[in-house]
Amino acid sequence: MGPVDLAAKRAWVPSNHQKAARPFGFPLSDALICILRELRKLNPNGSHVFRSTQRSLGKSARFAE
Repeated sequence: MGPVDLAAKRAWVPSNHQKAARPFGFPLSDALICILRELRKLNPNGSHVFRSTQRSLGKSARFAE
């Protein structure tokens, strides 16, 4: 399981980003799953959903399958 789990159609906010110190999962819509799968095709070997060549934007969302 990663922050974005396409197979389970869920995304997760890690425990270290939560006040309650527990991971928080929420469902992803079918439309968003389609978008994320298309993004995966643009960068099939990448581990991040969004990339930037600019300054660091902090921790990024990652794919998990």
